[in-house]
Amino acid sequence: MAHQNRSSFHQCQEVEESDPYVNAPGIEGVGEIGITGTADAVANAVGHATGIRVRKFPITLDQLIEPR
Repeated sequence: MAHQNRSSFHQCQEVEESDPYVNAPGIEGVGEIGITGTADAVANAVGHATGIRVRKFPITLDQLIEPR
């Protein structure tokens, strides 16, 4: 279908509800889903580069310099 019939679109209505997990402006963390694997990827990159597997965040220089 190359086009939409605009007369078929419906109007949106606002729904009032209470959510204890939403912050004061009413914004939820939508971007959290896409960034959940980033810390793991950084830890893996540090492990491959240094040969030291870090399992505690935040990764600091002290964790990489300490002898095992």
